[in-house]
Amino acid sequence: MAELTDYQSRLNALTSGRGHYAIELSHYAELPPQIQQQLTCGFKLKEDED
Repeated sequence: MAELTDYQSRLNALTSGRGHYAIELSHYAELPPQIQQQLTCGFKLKEDED
């Protein structure tokens, strides 16, 4: 996803504004257990704002 942040502007420059693209989810892939653990340890719930 990080590579797509400026893709639209590059595509417009290359095609003189005539190019277009669409993003579609292909599939979910299971992460290795080590990466799952890193992500869950780094996740913090936001406290409810009242």
